[in-house]
Amino acid sequence: MADGLSVGKLQAALASATNEVTVAAANINFDFALVKCEAPRECQPLGDAMTQYRKAEAEGGSQHVTARRLGALFEGICPNTPKPLSVFGTRAFEISSKAEAEIKTKTNTNWIFSGYTGFDSTSLWAAVTSSKAALPVYLLACMLARAWSDSDATSLWVEIV
Repeated sequence: MADGLSVGKLQAALASATNEVTVAAANINFDFALVKCEAPRECQPLGDAMTQYRKAEAEGGSQHVTARRLGALFEGICPNTPKPLSVFGTRAFEISSKAEAEIKTKTNTNWIFSGYTGFDSTSLWAAVTSSKAALPVYLLACMLARAWSDSDATSLWVEIV
């Protein structure tokens, strides 16, 4: 009888330990979407030109999470195209600096909403700081949005994903 109780206690202890390990493993919840990557050299000036609010949103907000997840989804599928991406980063900065110069002449920098004004490159910076695959996916999204209506482009994204 004592051996039966010992085996029962041992089984109960093992079951309890297994449950504790399972609960502990469930509590380890690493969200890879919050990882920030270093932006390519060509895109650094674009980040420097952004307002602090928009840069923080791009590096840790919902746009960053979306870009990171899409980048992870398409990792290894997107072709390696360093030259076009480099040119794109340089050109994006040229466009943003022209727009920023025009906006600064028209708005007061001490205005309460001045942190929200200016060229909005939040989604681009989110893609650049998310992963290597996020920027080509961002460019694909831009092309789809440009070529089709909102509903058609959204439907295409659903099909692609």
